[in-house]
Amino acid sequence: MAWDVTVCTTVADSYLATASPAAGAVAEQPADRKYLKYTELSATYEFQSVSVETYGPLSVSSVSFLVDLAARFLNVLANRSKYSSYSSGSVS
Repeated sequence: MAWDVTVCTTVADSYLATASPAAGAVAEQPADRKYLKYTELSATYEFQSVSVETYGPLSVSSVSFLVDLAARFLNVLANRSKYSSYSSGSVS
């Protein structure tokens, strides 16, 4: 997996028109550009663009990716604690 993180400054002159109508709209632009830029990587890697605005909103694909990543982490942690209780035994 390869990923590229972009932080967008929503108060920059180049983003003001996009930032005004909807929160998160600015984060979508660089995310789309990154997917186009790294198209060749998709043949070898799973590419994920993570794009966040300086005031917090993330692109839709970034939210989806981070929710999936968190679920995977929680699943690993749940399985680790389930199996570690069997292997550690109890000490009196």
